[in-house]
Amino acid sequence: TYLIRMLPLALLRKKLRSRFIKSFLFYVPYAVLAVMTVPAIFESTGSVFSATVGFAAAVLLAYRGSATEVAVPATVRNVSWLNSTVTSVTVPEGVVALSDGAFENCEALTKIDLPASLTSMGEGCFRNCVGLTSFTVPAGLTTMGDACFEGCLNMEAYDVATGNVSFSVDQGVLYDKIKKWLLWYPCNSSMTSYAMGFGPVKIGEGAVRYAKNLTSFDASLAEGVVNFSDYAFADCPNLTSVKVTNSFAGLGAHVF
Repeated sequence: TYLIRMLPLALLRKKLRSRFIKSFLFYVPYAVLAVMTVPAIFESTGSVFSATVGFAAAVLLAYRGSATEVAVPATVRNVSWLNSTVTSVTVPEGVVALSDGAFENCEALTKIDLPASLTSMGEGCFRNCVGLTSFTVPAGLTTMGDACFEGCLNMEAYDVATGNVSFSVDQGVLYDKIKKWLLWYPCNSSMTSYAMGFGPVKIGEGAVRYAKNLTSFDASLAEGVVNFSDYAFADCPNLTSVKVTNSFAGLGAHVF
């Protein structure tokens, strides 16, 4: 199993973006363990019949026992829920971090309640959580990893809890506190045009990607240099106009 997981690290030099490849690598150890374990199950009791009954009972209980609404215990300090079918999660006060990919590919997740004690959200924390339509940044959050909301195709608006000193919003668009960095534009915002008058501004990697209703984006009012990072406006099917300042700094890779 280590060889299969090591080869991509040796052969690939860029960040993996394919959710399918990442899921494959994530589940390889479990598949191998299943291949090694399942045959032995039917010999574990000395009777194929009793072992089969026990195996069937375990599978049934596992299937019927899957929860869709989860309250994380208060003793937990770091949370990860990758690829779960959970629909609602309540993280209690005291939790300080969400791991890289904590809720990645949790497509059924529609509600997430986060505590003011949370200070850090890892890379790709809510990547491909297509069920989320809104998100409120907790009051204590100071660090947000790259690609945190990548692929959240139904996100309508971001908000920031009162008291947060690191982030801010404008018309549902998420910025750093002093609005020098546009972090995330909600993919499913009803706005067809957006103008930002803050600056100098950097538009983060994939920040406006998949904005399905956006037709025009005006950065010409931003003071100073504006920079568009990689994939900033990629896959925006209706975007026809982007205005920039005279001191525009440049484009990253695959911006459009």
